[in-house]
Amino acid sequence: MDILSEEAADTIRKVRELAAHREEYIRKKGLTISFKHSCYKLRISPQTVKRHAPELAEKWDDINFHWEIAEEHK
Repeated sequence: MDILSEEAADTIRKVRELAAHREEYIRKKGLTISFKHSCYKLRISPQTVKRHAPELAEKWDDINFHWEIAEEHK
């Protein structure tokens, strides 16, 4: 088992928070919130999300898409 660096662990945590924020917004409103605004609010750059969770970034506006972190990063 690899030990993640503190920076990598922080990135994973922020991506999880971003995905949870999106899910909560979809649950409450029935539509998605702005990707860039959400990244700004949670202090993670859109480029970082695109690099580490490309599917989340690509399918952000699809309300039927539910992102899950890769098993090895849980």
